[in-house]
Amino acid sequence: MTAGPLLVGGKAGVVQPAQAAGLSKVNGELASYGLPPILDVPGGFSPLVEVYGKAAGAKKERETLLVQFLYPSLWVVSKPSIDKNGEEGTISAGDYQKGDSAAFYVEEGPASGKLEQESADYFGEVVTRAIGQKSQNVYQNFKVLKKRPGAKGANGAQYTIVEFKYELLTGAGFTVDRKGVASVTQVGKNVQGLWVATTAARWKKIGNDCITMADSFRVYDGIAPA
Repeated sequence: MTAGPLLVGGKAGVVQPAQAAGLSKVNGELASYGLPPILDVPGGFSPLVEVYGKAAGAKKERETLLVQFLYPSLWVVSKPSIDKNGEEGTISAGDYQKGDSAAFYVEEGPASGKLEQESADYFGEVVTRAIGQKSQNVYQNFKVLKKRPGAKGANGAQYTIVEFKYELLTGAGFTVDRKGVASVTQVGKNVQGLWVATTAARWKKIGNDCITMADSFRVYDGIAPA
C-alpha cells in the first residue's frame, strides 16, 4: 500500500492555523496506516480521511477501505451510520442548498478485470449508478463529456477522470441540468469512485473546485481500523 505523497491544487495558498491543525491530524492518521501524507491543501479546502466498511455485524458485507479526498471547507460532511446490524450509507459531502454534492461509491469490478481498458460507456454506467445511490430522483440524458487518465495511486492503481452531464428530474416535477466529474479506480476486486456534481449554472463558478476534489481522491485497501 505504498504511494507517493498527494499534492493537488497547484500553488499552495496561505495556510490558516485551523487548516494546518486539520492537515496535521489527517497526516497523523495516514502515517498510522503507513500511507503517504497530503503535502498541500489549497485555500478554502479541508482534507478528509475516513474508513469505509469498519463495522462488524449482520450486514458486514463491505470491504474495509480508507477513503481520502479534499472538499470545500464550508461543505457538510456525512459518514456511514453504524448500528447493531452493521454499517449503512456512504461517505459524502455537499452544499446541498446550492445543489453541490459529492459521494463515495463502490461496486463489483468489471468482468474483464482490467478497469483501465474499459470504454467511456462503461465508466458512464458506473457513474450513473453512483449518482443514483442516494436519491429516488430520476436521471436522464446522461452523457460522458471527457474521459482521461488521472494519477496513479497505491501499488500503481490507475485513477480515471470522467467529466459528465445529465438531467435531474426532481420530485417536484421540474428538470435541472447538472454537470460533474468523477474519479474511478479499482483497488482489490471492486471498483471505487468519488463523483462530484453541481448545477450546470454553478459549474462555471465551482467547476475547478469539483475537479480538484476528484483529482485528490485516493482509496486504499488492506486497512485494519482501530
